Amino acid sequence: MKQDSAIIAILAIFIVSEACVAAAGGRVQAAQLIQLYSEHQAALGARLERGLRIQSYTDTKASRVFWSREESRFCFDGDRVDQSTKLLRDIGAADAQPTREQEEHAVQRRAIWNGQSWYDIGIARKPEDSFVKISADESWKDQYVALAYPGGPLAGYFPGDEECITDILGNAENVSVRDGLEEVNGVSCYVVEATTASGRYAVWIAPEHGYNIAKGEVRKTGDDIFHGKPVSTPHPEYAAMAENWNGPMPFPPATGMLEFIGTFEASGFRQIDGVWVPMKVEWSSTSRYEGGRTLTDSSEYERLEMDLSPDFDAAGAFVPDIPDGTKVRIEGENPVIPLKWRDGEPRPDVNGEILKAIDKSVEDVLANIEHIAPSAPREIQDAQAASSEKTNTVDYKQPQAPRSSLMLPGVVLAIALVFGGIVWALRHKRGSNGV
Repeated sequence: MKQDSAIIAILAIFIVSEACVAAAGGRVQAAQLIQLYSEHQAALGARLERGLRIQSYTDTKASRVFWSREESRFCFDGDRVDQSTKLLRDIGAADAQPTREQEEHAVQRRAIWNGQSWYDIGIARKPEDSFVKISADESWKDQYVALAYPGGPLAGYFPGDEECITDILGNAENVSVRDGLEEVNGVSCYVVEATTASGRYAVWIAPEHGYNIAKGEVRKTGDDIFHGKPVSTPHPEYAAMAENWNGPMPFPPATGMLEFIGTFEASGFRQIDGVWVPMKVEWSSTSRYEGGRTLTDSSEYERLEMDLSPDFDAAGAFVPDIPDGTKVRIEGENPVIPLKWRDGEPRPDVNGEILKAIDKSVEDVLANIEHIAPSAPREIQDAQAASSEKTNTVDYKQPQAPRSSLMLPGVVLAIALVFGGIVWALRHKRGSNGV
């Protein structure tokens, strides 16, 4: 079924492309190529992929190359996202086999958008050293895919960008197609050029491989947008952070960049269920700063497995598996009492005695609220008493006490009782611990 749908989609793309070229007098237009690439990406549909990235990092301030290795699993069903990564830093060389110590200190991360909530999970060897950030903001999903998905260029995210290339080119005022076709690794491609708010772009699109992007280049200077800000934006906070930095790589400069250049090439195209898919991408970025300091980041990502008809239930996708004891932070909340994950949900990180004390405080508040009878000013009471002698109905023209003034004493008392109960509970806990 998935293969039949994919074939129909690809045929539709081919028919549309031929019609577009014919309508343009034999010359393809940039907007048409962008649309065809976007339609091909949509034809991929749901997928589960496993991949491996080997990354190297150089800095003119350092005397050696820093290598890392990252294994990943990426699930996508058209809306939901689930990515797991295992990162081994400073492995020594591209083909080095990880040592036992490196495996033990691997950085493991899992990020999930389940259609309602965002989970960013940092997995440590001990649950108490793990963390999870929870948010209802869907924008975290797009940002994470742009920055953390190791195959970013294969999904249309260029180095230095948090927007997909289809959106960047779609909003460009100056976009065109070069005359003739150019070859990339033996594949003929149209070349789209554009000047945008995010920089100058060149994009090689391969029609014989499903209008995938075979190569991309971007150059950013001045006010060109780099990860949401002008590329020349200084970062004075980096100076203080660098003083306490003990990582294997030098900390980035606090000054703004003079120039950023990003390039990539996709290869290993093959058809899966009737859809053309690139299986490998190599990309690099070069950042130049004042004083001659230059940083270079190069990566090679290979899709080791690509399933376009995945069984997400069997894979356990989109369901957070969070160990009990994991620290929890909910975006937008700043609770007095810290939270930890227990029995499938965030719970206050306190013992049973504290919880009982808080529960009792809440019960006392509710009991007091039921007995609160705030009185109106004396003149209002006299007017209401005189009126009640004349009739059993209410004269709505009589002066009435504002509702807020009647409720205020009760609300203040309720807040005071709750806060007092929590403070008492925390002090009681500190006292019992000898603090």
